Amino acid sequence: MGYVLQTGELLSFLCVRDNIELTARLCGRPDKVAEVTRIMEALGIGHLACSMPDRISIGERQRAAIGRALASAPALLLADEPTAALDPGLSKTVMHLFLEVARSEGTAVVMVSHDVGLVHEFKFREIPVVIRGEGSGTLAELNDTRAGGSS
Repeated sequence: MGYVLQTGELLSFLCVRDNIELTARLCGRPDKVAEVTRIMEALGIGHLACSMPDRISIGERQRAAIGRALASAPALLLADEPTAALDPGLSKTVMHLFLEVARSEGTAVVMVSHDVGLVHEFKFREIPVVIRGEGSGTLAELNDTRAGGSS
């Protein structure tokens, strides 16, 4: 399982590359360690490989956390507001990466998002969530037909 917390939550004592590689190593996926550079480049953080988390922006930390979640090609990816700290272009990049991992690895993607427009644009199945006394939100999961599977 891969997860993306809303605040990134990188390990402060590891550089960006080591934070991302750690998941693949812990999951016994040395084959995926080789893909970390490609993931970092796709997320626009390749130049930050040796940077420590406290030296990069919140959005860069969030992208590193997304890279960490994708690095082991998990069967299930849980994402809590993965694009909240990103600009619209980077948000679309992240959605494309989620679709790519769903297609290539068969990963199920479940995402909580307030960005309903992004959910609709990428044809995620929308599940409105209402919690008594706490307002509402949207839980989105990748539509199986969009990922190449069947509904």
